[in-house]
Amino acid sequence: MRVLMVTPEYPPKHVGGGGIVYKSIAREFRRLGHEVTVLAGDFSNRSLIGKINYVNDGGVNVFFLPLTPAPRTKNVNLATCTPPTISALAFLTYKLARGTYDIIHLHGVGHPLIDIAAILCMVFRKHYVFTCHGIPKSPEKAGLIFHSVFKAYLAMLERFVVGKAKALTAVSHSLLEECVRKGLISRRMVVIPNGPNPDLNNMEPKLIEKVEGKHSLTSKKLIFSVGRLAQTKGFQYLIRAMPHVISKIPDAIAVIAGTGPYRSELERLINEGNLQHHVKLVGWISEEEKAAFYQLAQVVVIPSTYEPFGIILLEALTMHKPIVAFNISPISETINNGVNGLLVPSGNVEKLADAIIQILTNSNLRLRLASNTYSVSSFRWGDAARKYLHVYRNS
Repeated sequence: MRVLMVTPEYPPKHVGGGGIVYKSIAREFRRLGHEVTVLAGDFSNRSLIGKINYVNDGGVNVFFLPLTPAPRTKNVNLATCTPPTISALAFLTYKLARGTYDIIHLHGVGHPLIDIAAILCMVFRKHYVFTCHGIPKSPEKAGLIFHSVFKAYLAMLERFVVGKAKALTAVSHSLLEECVRKGLISRRMVVIPNGPNPDLNNMEPKLIEKVEGKHSLTSKKLIFSVGRLAQTKGFQYLIRAMPHVISKIPDAIAVIAGTGPYRSELERLINEGNLQHHVKLVGWISEEEKAAFYQLAQVVVIPSTYEPFGIILLEALTMHKPIVAFNISPISETINNGVNGLLVPSGNVEKLADAIIQILTNSNLRLRLASNTYSVSSFRWGDAARKYLHVYRNS
């Protein structure tokens, strides 16, 4: 089968778990013997025209399409969600019009590149499947006009392009329910969960020691969290919990990895709390470095207040790490409170701190939670790929 995937990003040009997901799906298709082409957004582009870049990623043909440079605004960061440039639009049009693909798979609700691809599929009468990895949220600090335009975009254009898809898949049951509530409905709707990050196992043993020394983590009790630095990821709650944690455990340190528009706000909270020696924002890290942090961590914290799936959840389970998370869907679909993690009320800083302290001070609890990671076995990329192929053939 010849599969064309259109995605907002793709490693190494990615800022969150989405890139890992797209790459894992594409590689699994290739492993199963299918021909895969990926057209991915390139938000690193700084030109109004831009250049198409090609790489062969383990047999997957990846074309990076330049996105229009984002305007610099004080309250809203649009760097990863702008429309394609003229050259990217021309290349996208050519691929969709002239390509002989058995199926076109569009990933990412609300991204201009994906929506334009959907419209072009309609124009050229190409069948496409839409996958929702999360419904974008309008930034709280955005103005009324931006909120209104964003809401209208989802309510009108997004409903239209999703409704014309041969099928809509979502990565969790709670996300599919949210799609239905927002009117994002297709003739066929299926839940296909993601799998764990396969690259976490490709780590050089010496890297752990290197990361430990670089970030002064020796003899520290490491709390690790990773993701796009956005308000809904909830890192502000972890930072606010740290004064209580270090009052009980002075050698505790939280490492937050990732990039995004909320970094300046997180830095402000760290400075206001004089937490520079107890909270580190380490920015973007490689998959190998991420694996090293997981190995060093005594607890992984997922403080998201909204999460469509949460690739960090499967990563922590795969690495056999105890988890503290807010009790939200779909986290609660995988974490059994007190069995393979601790769940606390969403946004409750005191409960979050108490759960972290409980794990850091109770080695028996820590080992028990880390050993009960059986649930991750139900999430496999091979299973996900076969489910997608079934959707393709029956759409």
